[in-house]
Amino acid sequence: MQRTDVLIVGASVAGIEVAHQLARRAPEMRVTVVSREHRTPYDRPPLSKQMILDPVAGTRELIVGDPDFTLILGDAVATVDYTQRVARLTSGEHIAYSTVVIATGATARRPDWAAGTEVLMLRDADDAAAINRRARTSETVLVVGGGLVGAEVAASLREHGKRVTVVHSHPLLSHHALGDDVARALTDLHRQRGVEVVSGRTVVGARPDGDAARLILDDGSELTADLVVAAVGAVPEAGIGPHAGTGGPIRCDAHGRVIGIDGVYALGDVSAWTDVDSGEVRSHQHWTNAVDQARVLVPALLGEDVAPFRPSGYVWSDQYGVRFEKIGAVRPGLRAQRHPIERGELVAYLDADDRIVGAAAVNGGRPFAAIRKQLRLGPILPEPAHA
Repeated sequence: MQRTDVLIVGASVAGIEVAHQLARRAPEMRVTVVSREHRTPYDRPPLSKQMILDPVAGTRELIVGDPDFTLILGDAVATVDYTQRVARLTSGEHIAYSTVVIATGATARRPDWAAGTEVLMLRDADDAAAINRRARTSETVLVVGGGLVGAEVAASLREHGKRVTVVHSHPLLSHHALGDDVARALTDLHRQRGVEVVSGRTVVGARPDGDAARLILDDGSELTADLVVAAVGAVPEAGIGPHAGTGGPIRCDAHGRVIGIDGVYALGDVSAWTDVDSGEVRSHQHWTNAVDQARVLVPALLGEDVAPFRPSGYVWSDQYGVRFEKIGAVRPGLRAQRHPIERGELVAYLDADDRIVGAAAVNGGRPFAAIRKQLRLGPILPEPAHA
């Protein structure tokens, strides 16, 4: 039986960030990362951009040189005895640990209507390679779901010369992630670049149509495409969690400790952390939050005093050479204050006390970076009136 001080389940960006930080801060600790994938751990944001166009050249690896921890590839943790603190791998190997960190991420949600039809999803490098292979022989592409992943896939394939249609239930692409103002600019840009955006519609059925697929929408209309990509959300990969079977993310306190069980932490897309202000347990599925959570979890795991995690709400997306960004609150009911900037626009969102509580931008550059830095410390107070 192998033994380790910290067992990290999953080589997601969150898991590898924890491993790197532990190697730097506590080099005497034995750290083991187990990954079901056979390849060197890689960054996920390029999946919907560079990697679907070139799965090899588009890969950005998370480990350079020899890792400062034990990395087990091509195996997975099948079960964990949280009382005895022993994990069993699918290979039959057992690993005894002192602390376990679950960073298994999430899997792409497969819609019910996709049964019996070739519909691709995107969550890992194998998915990106499958889309790349199919795209080579496809002229028309139908993307179902206009969130960040769906919009990025559409932009990448459109720039690659494909005729692309996006079906999205909301009038604006990526509105949940970016807020309505910047989402409107994103949607307009897609249409300007030749993407057909079918908004306010959902897919209710699908069937093969020769080598293509035919999708039926909720208004009875039909769309046909050579390649169909569904980007309709993700499901936390929490099957080995201490409360497996609940169907939701692993619930943690504000430092990543799994609620109700000692010696277990979780972070990234598989987890939901307690909000220290509201007491609510919330999931934060974005790259930035995974990295920020690691910076809180590692000191807590080492027994150090560290401030609880407060999500920044920062999101970014690069499409057609344009950067779209959001930080903080951009919800309806806040007052939007628009500021034209070079090559783009910055929108600040103010609450009833005239405090800036969020911002979004198109090509925000330095002005957005400055407001992002301030918002990480809290709402920006209004400037005092001068007599």
